[in-house]
Amino acid sequence: MKIEIELKKETLIKLEEIARYETLQRKLRGKEDVVGIEDIFKAAVFDYLQKVYNFNQVKETYQLGSPYQLKNKFKKIMDQEGLKSKDLANLTGIDPGAFSRILNNKTQPSLDYFVRICVALQRYDMFSVLYKEK
Repeated sequence: MKIEIELKKETLIKLEEIARYETLQRKLRGKEDVVGIEDIFKAAVFDYLQKVYNFNQVKETYQLGSPYQLKNKFKKIMDQEGLKSKDLANLTGIDPGAFSRILNNKTQPSLDYFVRICVALQRYDMFSVLYKEK
């Protein structure tokens, strides 16, 4: 389905900047594909829909004080992105031993460590990195 939209010049400039940044990030990770404005726009729409879906799902399943243990998906995300634990530990400034315990859900990260890891993984929606397990 084709949808036409009208954007402000400032919005278009921001989309171009993000596309250039994402292309550079991919090149740093060994990928040669170029990210265009359309890709960024589609990703933004998809991300928004995921947030709405996750929020509605979380409202139904996340009950405060429920007997479920909070876990993270950092290791799974790193595997999908082809990132190494050692590299991410260095990037975030987290001790490799502590980082390993966090990745394996042996310990909960402090808020500071949680934010560092999320920023390094470019995951800004907590529901995309957390889940509850019985």
